[in-house]
Amino acid sequence: MSPAHGRSAAVTGTSRHPVTIEAGIEPGLPETVLLGFPDAMVRVRMDRVRAAVINSGLTWPHGRLTINAASGSLPVHASDTDLALAVAVLAAAGQIPAHELHTTLFYGELGLDGQLRAVPDVLPVLQTAADNGRFRSAVIPAQNATGTTLVPGIRIVAAADLAQVARRLPHLPRGYQLDPGSNVVYSRAINLGLISPCSAAQAIRTAWAIADLVSHDHPDRDDCELALANQLGEAQ
Repeated sequence: MSPAHGRSAAVTGTSRHPVTIEAGIEPGLPETVLLGFPDAMVRVRMDRVRAAVINSGLTWPHGRLTINAASGSLPVHASDTDLALAVAVLAAAGQIPAHELHTTLFYGELGLDGQLRAVPDVLPVLQTAADNGRFRSAVIPAQNATGTTLVPGIRIVAAADLAQVARRLPHLPRGYQLDPGSNVVYSRAINLGLISPCSAAQAIRTAWAIADLVSHDHPDRDDCELALANQLGEAQ
């Protein structure tokens, strides 16, 4: 089976650098081979991620599992990349769609129960991801959601646990399109001269962020009106 990739970030001092965690599964006796993880505690971390996967109702793969942290010369030892590691393993096992991972950044620590724990440096990491240009979305712990709508150019998905990430992952590439019932909010505002088309596009991104924070599959009319009110408030 082809390797899968989970993308995250490493924080060293005031610098943020992209990290790619690769996972591949081959036939054979159950074994986990770890490459690019210099921390002696990595086995403990791997046991934690494995428990998080199982306790989320997902399956830890059988066979020979190889996990590689591709980060150049950067040490990858922080638990902030737990989520990227987990989704790489699940994608390699075919439990989540691997092709959905290419433009999504995953940043968060996992508990044994699969819950996503708050992590530091979320806003600068998101800004770095937005500036990178390759990421369309980022998945972070729900506890870190406050203020993340201030980062333009990237869709923020706040999740409470790994199971929620696995359920919602197929919906991430949808972009920022709205259904006609919600889109009428912005069409009316443009026709009335309240906002420009460019401002409406920003409001749509904000509506998606609001929908993600409240676990809506897509922005409803209330989400859109709240985003519009926020846009109008910024314009004053």
